[in-house]
Amino acid sequence: MPGERMADKLQSLIQENQVKQIQIYRFADSKLHDQSEEWSFGHEYIQVGGQSYNLDRVVTFKIIDQVLHLYF
Repeated sequence: MPGERMADKLQSLIQENQVKQIQIYRFADSKLHDQSEEWSFGHEYIQVGGQSYNLDRVVTFKIIDQVLHLYF
């Protein structure tokens, strides 16, 4: 899914599920890389805390208990 479409989809899911936190994981080993209760979206990226992530590189995601888990 192209980054811009992924940004739109994630923004909708965040609103629908009242997400309170985003956690960034490494897909290969599911290791937690970053987490924050503050985020913002750009054209094809998401900034979580102070770090930007290219949404073209998202492998998968899930929402558990108002936490969005993004796997890169």
